[in-house]
Amino acid sequence: MVLNVKTMQGVEMAENLLSAVRVRSASFERDGSYLPDGGGLRIRLLKPSASHKTGARLAEFHFKLKQADGSYKNGALHLGTIGDAFTDVDGKTRPFTLLDAREARDAARAIVAKGIDPRESRRLADVEASETQRRRLAELDGRRTVRQAFERWHTLYLQAHRKDGGEFVQALFDRHILSVIGDKPLAELQRRDVSELLDAITAQGIRRTANMALALLRQFVRWCAARDWIERDPTMSLSKSSVGGKDKPRDRVLSTMEIVELRDALPASGLPERMQHALWAILATGCRVGELSSAKVADFDLRVGTWLIPRTKNGSEHLIHLSAFATGHIKAMFDAAKGSAFLLPGRTHVDHENSRAISDKVLTKLVGDRQRDTPLKGRSKASGALLLARGKWTPHDLRRTMATRMRQDLRVSTDVVERCLNHTPQGIVGVYQTGELMAERREAFVAWGHELARLMTVDCSNVIELAAAA
Repeated sequence: MVLNVKTMQGVEMAENLLSAVRVRSASFERDGSYLPDGGGLRIRLLKPSASHKTGARLAEFHFKLKQADGSYKNGALHLGTIGDAFTDVDGKTRPFTLLDAREARDAARAIVAKGIDPRESRRLADVEASETQRRRLAELDGRRTVRQAFERWHTLYLQAHRKDGGEFVQALFDRHILSVIGDKPLAELQRRDVSELLDAITAQGIRRTANMALALLRQFVRWCAARDWIERDPTMSLSKSSVGGKDKPRDRVLSTMEIVELRDALPASGLPERMQHALWAILATGCRVGELSSAKVADFDLRVGTWLIPRTKNGSEHLIHLSAFATGHIKAMFDAAKGSAFLLPGRTHVDHENSRAISDKVLTKLVGDRQRDTPLKGRSKASGALLLARGKWTPHDLRRTMATRMRQDLRVSTDVVERCLNHTPQGIVGVYQTGELMAERREAFVAWGHELARLMTVDCSNVIELAAAA
């Protein structure tokens, strides 16, 4: 073995005394605690233990550092463990070797020669590396895309604060927003990006969707601004009037003949039977889609014909009197629920069968899919099956239909109809009309149930309903 001999302070010192084979074969029992390699480098051998059954081989550099007063300070620097994973200057990960230990010793010795403690130098290097990493992460954090920011908003906010877990917002963003600006850095989002996006939605003729997209974008951006992810609100100064225009209240009401038409169309529509019963239940009770979707079997008392909704949109409970017509469809949903706690249980799960109710968007989607010119991929092929004489309709329109037909066809007073819908009286009426009108409401529901039962038997094979005026 060729020895390297260097001179330090006039004294010749041998270096590179060891070989890789010698280090690998060394043992604490035979060689003791240390194997010197010269030049301040030694290999420390550890006793075998549970974590080091064959004994670890630690490369250490011992040095003397001359201080300001002329005295010397002893120090030791751990260079690495022979055989452990090590990433070299080329970025390659491999086992740490004796040669690596010698190179690390030489680098540390050069630092000592400058009067610097290599341990302090390493600590400062680590701090600098950490600061560089922090700045890099901050830079990358500032470059997060709109899509990445939305995913965080969805996970941290929407899933916790939306009844549907953010499903509706996710669908709207996927279709109209993320497909356009999803890959754009959030910090670079400008007002023109948002306005052009909203203009494109408006150009499709879906103005209400454009207004909804603006409202949700504003919520999203403000959530991001609260975290310093974006400095300026790109939705600032944009309003509904400058985007989709003022929302026109929806006033779709099914006519008497359309109810009969729906009766004939439903069986051939491919809509699941329990969902067909759900539509008739909404029409018979005037409930909201979400109230029926989340209803529990325990909320109903079919013996006396009542349905108590524990909490409604206005924050109060609401009692609905079930007509014979409504009771029949509710009973059919009971049977389809197969013991679930929910009237309309969602998909079954291995661990908790029928553990939750369906989303309040399911029924609306199923009905909408059957009123399209062409079917969507992966959705019902029966497009157009539920399109009625006067055009498209939604399950919520059935609630409005009940109220309108009660007033116009059955001559039920407006205040009773409003109570049937669980609308809170406003203004002077709300001050003086504090009665619940339970008897009148029961009578109205029963009369409407009789009318629906009658329409289920009407023969309209030779009747053609005129389309509504444009």
